[in-house]
Amino acid sequence: MDGMCDWISRETVFQDGFNSGKIAYEPCVTVAVNVLRGRNISVGTLHDFADIPDPKVKLRCIDASCRKSFETKVAANQRNPVWGEKFTFVFPPDVGDAKIDVGVFESDSWWFDPKLGAKNISLQSLEFDQAKNITIKLENGGEIDLKVLKQYKTSPDYRLSLGLSVEEREFRVKRKPKTMEAIRKFLDQSKCPNNLEETPTIALAISGGGYRAVANSCGVIEALTETGLFDSLMYISGLSGSSWYISSVYLHKALVDQDSILKHHDWLRERMKTSLTNYLFDISFYKRYREYRNFKIMNHQGSTFVDLYGLCLGETYLGEDHTNATLSSLREYVDTADVPYPIISCAHVHDYLPMSQYWDEVEMTPHEVSIPGYAINVESDRFNSRWGRGVLQQELPTPTLPFAMGASGSAFAILWAKLTDMNEVPDALQAYIERSHAKDKERGENEYLLVESDDSDDELLQSNTTSTSTRRGKVKNFADTEDKWIDQIEADSSEGTVATIGRSFILERTAKALNVARHCRLLPKYTFDGEQVEAKQRTATRFKRHVSSKNKNILLCDSAIGCNLPTVHLMRPQRTVDVLIVMDCSNYLEEDRLSVELFATVQNQIHDHGIKFPKISIEKILLDPFRELYLFEDPDDPECPVVLWFTLANTKFRQLDNFPEKESYAESLGDKFNDFSIFPESSDFGTLRLSLTERNFDRLRELAKFNVLSYVDLIKKKIGQKVQYLKDLKRNPK
Repeated sequence: MDGMCDWISRETVFQDGFNSGKIAYEPCVTVAVNVLRGRNISVGTLHDFADIPDPKVKLRCIDASCRKSFETKVAANQRNPVWGEKFTFVFPPDVGDAKIDVGVFESDSWWFDPKLGAKNISLQSLEFDQAKNITIKLENGGEIDLKVLKQYKTSPDYRLSLGLSVEEREFRVKRKPKTMEAIRKFLDQSKCPNNLEETPTIALAISGGGYRAVANSCGVIEALTETGLFDSLMYISGLSGSSWYISSVYLHKALVDQDSILKHHDWLRERMKTSLTNYLFDISFYKRYREYRNFKIMNHQGSTFVDLYGLCLGETYLGEDHTNATLSSLREYVDTADVPYPIISCAHVHDYLPMSQYWDEVEMTPHEVSIPGYAINVESDRFNSRWGRGVLQQELPTPTLPFAMGASGSAFAILWAKLTDMNEVPDALQAYIERSHAKDKERGENEYLLVESDDSDDELLQSNTTSTSTRRGKVKNFADTEDKWIDQIEADSSEGTVATIGRSFILERTAKALNVARHCRLLPKYTFDGEQVEAKQRTATRFKRHVSSKNKNILLCDSAIGCNLPTVHLMRPQRTVDVLIVMDCSNYLEEDRLSVELFATVQNQIHDHGIKFPKISIEKILLDPFRELYLFEDPDDPECPVVLWFTLANTKFRQLDNFPEKESYAESLGDKFNDFSIFPESSDFGTLRLSLTERNFDRLRELAKFNVLSYVDLIKKKIGQKVQYLKDLKRNPK
């Protein structure tokens, strides 16, 4: 393909640049003990006659610097057990003659465990990088086989890098030609990309919003598929409700074509009309949950209310037969590169600190779970395993997809002190938003901003005005270089007060995952532009605190509590997004009045990370009527991504006459199908609603679809402009 080798070469050099910087890691010595099998295990003749042995193996080393003891599973009723369990001890580089105690025991539920045999393994008896087979002779006959390996580690068992995973990089190479062909189909021939270097990277970010976000995600995907835009996407990212949608359609491989998408969306509609609260009265569900909870506890993994919640979500959106599915089970579907790369967003938080004071972004993909602020990237299969100093000490069962859905959607983890405003944004930012609203009210209800455009056919950039409107001047796309609101927030920022009632009050309302950073003493923190936090002159409060290296678990919750859009993940420089399509399904307080909190928090979060993004003027947005789409771009910097921000404004859709409605419920209801109010929260479409009627599902679905279809020409126009910029850049490189 023309130019493919050139693009791949440049892509390789570009991505390798993020891996070139050596990230500090403290070397260590490890000893891996693989408990293989046992033969002819006996507790004694009389005991064996009455009860077949239930052997297990315990390992302990008091000189280990991380976890000091491990234990195999009980091999119930086994004289010749096969364990195949591996445990790793970690030591400082100057470790002396430490000894690992290995004991074989008979498991006894009623009394102490009788010891059947024991052996000490001296570290000095082991050679580096040479596996040694060891057999333990038991007192009553029988043997246990072990394999032991001592190593000197200079790098961790997870990927310590600011760059993308090998799998995601390979995906980009396979997906890019397909997005180029898709763009060629909907752009005029003269505006089409001629090669991969002229093909922009396009991404879709969908906000949270519970069931409302799922229904709207259906409408957005249907609109993008119908117009050919879906095939041009490189990435799709979601959190909370939109992450449930992504998990469902990817697990069921429903994005094959328009027919399969519609079929799956109808299946979701059927599933969502039954309330989640029904699970509370289903005895069989509690049995399934108990089995899941006991399995996690048996495998040393924490279980909280989020696991119950996640299982409810899994059975609803995945189906009862798929609740054991994992993130890695999506790899086969994703690796074909026939669909965009999925990213699920959640947040690592502290129990007693609001997210304005501590919050690490976490992204989950089919290949890795990453905490990019620390350059930590763990294979998705190993995320909830036991770690120490970056060493995989014990591999535990893979987190399920329902666990990820629950962690991403656990908005009830908000601090009790924040229940009134349902967010944990910085006080200075909240104060700015309130000042902006106050100024807006002083201007009067009929004073709107007139935004001019060079394209008279562009309805988006021409606000409705009244006879009393006043001219505010020529301002494009709400991007104003003179607007200093972020600087004002930084100047006003303070740490504020620490909440005294944590997220685990009454119920443990965050998901627990074993701490991948445990015992890591050298752990620098980075912003997404690749700079160390300590090197930044001005750093947001939440960046100044680090993940604990002592805690057994880290706490995960819905990142919507801090910012209800996963924009920052897509805007990481490594992903080179040129055009970002946003679907904002957030809840607003009034039907005809736009709330600006999300605009402000997105801008603030991205600014904190030093990422290039068109500047958003909050005061000018407040002057404009609540509408379906806002366009943000920087006319002075064509390298800056273009952002097309869709909302759930029901203005044009409501005005349609004779909108076709399904016959199944059209005759029984007298109100007009497209004449409905989404907001406020108390409406039938509120975020806290745990079910949607078929009719309300279709209303949201059709509204989102209509809003996107109304601006398809503008989306294509902006993609075409990015193609032209990349063509110009190729001819005249910087």
